[in-house]
Amino acid sequence: MIIEFFGPPCSGKTFCSRILEKNLDNLLPTNEIIPKYANKLLKLSSFEKISLKYFLLIKKKRTKYSLRKGEKIKSKQKKLIKNYFYISYKKICKKLFLMFKKSNPKFVNLYINEIKLSPKNKKIYYDWFIEHSAKYYLANKFLENKVIVFDEGFLQRIFTLLKLRKNYDKKILEFLKVINLPNYIIYLNNKPNKLHIRSKKRSQRNKNAFNYNSLAEVKSYQKLTNSMVKTLYKIQNDKK
Repeated sequence: MIIEFFGPPCSGKTFCSRILEKNLDNLLPTNEIIPKYANKLLKLSSFEKISLKYFLLIKKKRTKYSLRKGEKIKSKQKKLIKNYFYISYKKICKKLFLMFKKSNPKFVNLYINEIKLSPKNKKIYYDWFIEHSAKYYLANKFLENKVIVFDEGFLQRIFTLLKLRKNYDKKILEFLKVINLPNYIIYLNNKPNKLHIRSKKRSQRNKNAFNYNSLAEVKSYQKLTNSMVKTLYKIQNDKK
């Protein structure tokens, strides 16, 4: 079962997903999907298997290495090894992504065509899409008896791609007609002033974090997420 949180920035998606993760016994963390289940669809080499085990280990432990003078060489070696493992992991994700694409060609092509960003941000969005598609594909194939919680899934990323565009409603309708939806979508929202305050606090802790410039911007984001939810309801009711 796949659950996806959706809502404007700072509405509490990550916070709520962590609460679920702590309280659901049959929940599988999203970082464990590919390392534990990729071998069910792919014939992996010994190095690829080791790469997945390494990836799973560092995700769990989030090990940090100090860089004192005596450890610089060792740290460089570890970084080099880590890069090799990460490259291997990305190749595995790409293979699974191609399987997902074969099942969802319209959605994949539409998403990729809408990544109209700077080269750096375009790569970030593209890499995320490949990895998330791989996780989603495996979750649908093998994890019916597990709960998978995404604090940021396809819906949220589509919203982020299209936000504040003039043709937002038209594009959203295109996406929602072809998107691979989760079993449950939990929509989160709050009062504009609370979202604004949360974003300020978050940006104080992390300079790279999202920050609303004004209450008017908060309301614009809320208007768009509400529009997306209403369109989704309409499409689901039309199918019935």
